[in-house]
Amino acid sequence: MIGGSLQRRIFIAVTLMMIPIFALYQVIEVRSDIRAASRHTTEDVQDIAAAALPQLKSALIVGDFAMVQETLDGIMHLGHFRDLQLLDPGGRDVLVAGRASVATQEKGAPHWFAALLDVRFPMQSFPVESGGVVYGVLRVEPAAAFLVDELWERTWAAAVAWIVSLAVFMALLRIILERGLKPIAALAQAAHSLGEGDMGSRVPEGDVPEIAATARAFNRMTNKLAEARGMLEERVRQATHDLQQLIMRIPVGVYKLRISPDDTMHFDFVSPRWLELLELDAAAVRDDPGVVMAQVHPDDADSLRRAFDAVKTSLGDFQWEGRLRDGLRARWIRLEAIPTPLDNGDVLWEGIQYDVTAIKEHEIELDRIAHYDPLTQIPNRALLADRMRQAIAQARRVQTTLAICYLDLDGFKPINDALGHEAGDALLVEIAQRLLATVRGGDTVARIGGDEFVLLLADMDRMEECEKTLGRILAAVSAPALIAGSKVSVSASIGIALYPRDDADPDTLLRHADQAMYQAKQSGRNNYIFFDPNLEDAARRHRDLLQQIENGLAGSQFELFYQPKVNMRLGVVIGFEALVRWRHPERDLLPPQEFLPLIEDDDLIIALGDWVIDHALAQLAQWHRQGLDLSVSVNVAPRHLQQGDFAARLRQRLSMHADAPPHRLEIEIVESAALADTHHIAELIDTCREFGVSFALDDFGTGYSSLSYLKNLPAQTLKIDQSFVRDMLVDANDLAIVEGVIGLTEVFRRQVIAEGVETAEHGTLLLNMGCELAQGFGIARPMPANDVEGWLRKWKPDPAWSATEGFRWPRDDLPLVIAASSHRSWVEQMADFLADGTGECPELDGACCRFGTWYAGNGQRRYGRIPAYAAIAPTHDRIHALGREMVGLLRQGQGETARARLPELFALRDELLSQLHELMRAAATL
Repeated sequence: MIGGSLQRRIFIAVTLMMIPIFALYQVIEVRSDIRAASRHTTEDVQDIAAAALPQLKSALIVGDFAMVQETLDGIMHLGHFRDLQLLDPGGRDVLVAGRASVATQEKGAPHWFAALLDVRFPMQSFPVESGGVVYGVLRVEPAAAFLVDELWERTWAAAVAWIVSLAVFMALLRIILERGLKPIAALAQAAHSLGEGDMGSRVPEGDVPEIAATARAFNRMTNKLAEARGMLEERVRQATHDLQQLIMRIPVGVYKLRISPDDTMHFDFVSPRWLELLELDAAAVRDDPGVVMAQVHPDDADSLRRAFDAVKTSLGDFQWEGRLRDGLRARWIRLEAIPTPLDNGDVLWEGIQYDVTAIKEHEIELDRIAHYDPLTQIPNRALLADRMRQAIAQARRVQTTLAICYLDLDGFKPINDALGHEAGDALLVEIAQRLLATVRGGDTVARIGGDEFVLLLADMDRMEECEKTLGRILAAVSAPALIAGSKVSVSASIGIALYPRDDADPDTLLRHADQAMYQAKQSGRNNYIFFDPNLEDAARRHRDLLQQIENGLAGSQFELFYQPKVNMRLGVVIGFEALVRWRHPERDLLPPQEFLPLIEDDDLIIALGDWVIDHALAQLAQWHRQGLDLSVSVNVAPRHLQQGDFAARLRQRLSMHADAPPHRLEIEIVESAALADTHHIAELIDTCREFGVSFALDDFGTGYSSLSYLKNLPAQTLKIDQSFVRDMLVDANDLAIVEGVIGLTEVFRRQVIAEGVETAEHGTLLLNMGCELAQGFGIARPMPANDVEGWLRKWKPDPAWSATEGFRWPRDDLPLVIAASSHRSWVEQMADFLADGTGECPELDGACCRFGTWYAGNGQRRYGRIPAYAAIAPTHDRIHALGREMVGLLRQGQGETARARLPELFALRDELLSQLHELMRAAATL
């Protein structure tokens, strides 16, 4: 019970009553502000994410994480984001995180106040998907610090205003009976209006000082609240403007197409890049949306209409790729769009378009590389196989004779050794041109490697005609040629297989012609011999070998070795390839090339394949029981794969090894198996994938129809043939093929693994080109199963592989990587030469070594303007000067003194490699 005078009682009662009212009022205001800010922030985040998702999707499709980083950083620069991350498709691991450029400045809210409010805006996630495929998840958490600071300022101002109001109110109580409650009622009404959100509500000051002061305090508080809301609205407008600027800068065209129920359409928005790709102006598109179709190539216009009509009614995602009309800078474009039905019946198609001309031209170039010999520009082995298949079909259809001629040059190696490789190459080009000039227009001349050529001569029904043609070929080859200023002569040994006299498949016919060619060489060279299919001696030896292999299979003479497959960037072993070996009782351990070619056309290959699958599954089950999460891949021969019950037999074997996870088994097939019956193999792959087994195309790049058949074969993995990988550090053509295959897997969204990785440099170059998976002697040789667990404990990836940090060198910079490898090779050759002085001395003239040639030629043209380039020359000169001194000491009999300076040479080598690394980084920033 409050005691004292009435005035005191009123004062105390009013004071005790106003304190909780003020506190409750502030709590309501703060919560209202938090809810409003949360709602606005959620909407802003959704708008910003909706605009950024198309760009993130397009970047993830091509694996451009640099663009993803730039996009996230751009959004973070807009401000008011606590966290911004791009997660993997499963939403677990962070792929890219946005980086704020400027740290947020605190405005003064005490920590206890922030802890009391504990304001956190909800985290939002947005899937980045296209065509039903999720490429990642965008996770956004807005920052709430700015709201806490504003609430603190308003609460502090309100508290001050309340104290002033309370003092005035106490004074007013003294004359409340005289003045009445009218001014207070006005104040209450204004406060009520403010609580309802009327920021324009103000209190008249009146003529009573105390009430006037209270009114002014209330009005100041209202003004601050209105000012705060205005600031928030301005920030929203600025964020919208920044988003529009972001759309203007992205490298793909963005558009919004609205289609009404009556099929009328107009563009709500088109970005400048969209107009630039189609070479249109905004006014033309606004006046006539149909003008876009006029930019499409006439041959592809119907394709575009059909593709859009197919999704217009179903409202599915739209995707189309086609040509633009002739004369435009962009010749191929890709369109993607997602429909959104609106309440008024319209459908809004929001999408992107981008230029894919480079990808298409890359495919054409890759096709040329894959089918033509880079030196002579005549068909290679791949195209020869295709031509043979067509020629055999033609001969069978019209009942004519086809001659398959296997030609090997006699005496080429001495010329090549004496005059050099360039002269040898020039001679091969000359011989190719002579052969082309000798045969008819419908015949084929192909180079299949080294100094070996194959000729397909059609319509050779009379033996006299065939022999006359062969005589002209021998004469043309043996005619003298002027090469490198010297007159040289070679001859040819030719083996011929005649179809249909020799009624065999293309590979067998080629092998028969090869065997006849060796007989021609043994018979004195510069002649030709026809293959005799009835050679009993060869057939008998072949049967004996088949019997030995059959006995070996029955006698458990075969073993499986396992070669690791690793992710070089992550340093993770992903599995092993099972490779069969024959423990021959007389010849010890034989590699597969010693016996597999003998049975590839025999049912023994099926029995051996079943044995390999059984033992690989048993080993996989054992590893699984040991807790090793490894995959195993097995090679299946074409004859085995083409059996009608292959899938059923594979399922049966999987059921017999219940502990072996089916999804950890991979079947590797060569392209010839797939191309023999693409439709059947595609169905077989789909059937096996239903119970978890995956497939890989082995020796990819050596087949003859890779591009045309790849899209129809659902194999998940492509293995780049080791013949290309092994020499890519020194052979630009092999490097181009490897790069092309990697680019092709990205286009078709396949996994790629490189065989033949023999050095750390191989792995580094592959990583720089976008290939992370590899196997080869540089990682580990095939090993018995008992050695696998020990190897797993000891193996560590090369440090250079993890240092690549996901960077991918442009194609024009790859010769720089090769130049670095050439420099290492020079130093290693110098060290070997100094060891005993009997080897080949490396080039001592810095201008003539391979690195020096690159530095003065392509290196100068590519990097001459970069300061880091000029710093390399002095180091390179010092290396060669030191090399000349060391060689001089060796030749003077001071070998130990010369070898003692090897650490100095190695230090200079590392210095030059470091300078090359700096040049690489400088080039990457251009």
